[in-house]
Amino acid sequence: MALPNGIPPCNSVSLAEGSRHGPTSWISITIKEGKNRQVRRMTAAVGHATLRLGRVRIGSVTLDGMKNGDIRNLSKAEIESFTTQSGV
Repeated sequence: MALPNGIPPCNSVSLAEGSRHGPTSWISITIKEGKNRQVRRMTAAVGHATLRLGRVRIGSVTLDGMKNGDIRNLSKAEIESFTTQSGV
C-alpha cells in the first residue's frame, strides 16, 4: 500500500528521533468511531508508541491530491454522506 501524498516514508525520520525511539514503521488503522486517544492506546497496548498520527480520510472524503494548507468545499453528496453515516 502506498502512502498518501505528503506523508514521507518512515526512513526519513531524523537520526535524533530514530535513535531515541529505535526503528520506526508506518501502519494503517481503520476505525469506525474514534474515542479520545484510541489509536495511541491501541498501539501502546501492543508495546509500540505512536510517534506521529495523521488522518487521511473521513468517510468517503480523502486528502488525495491535496497539499498542506489546501482547502476545498465539500460537495452536496459528501455532506449528505456524513449525515446518513451518523444516523442523523
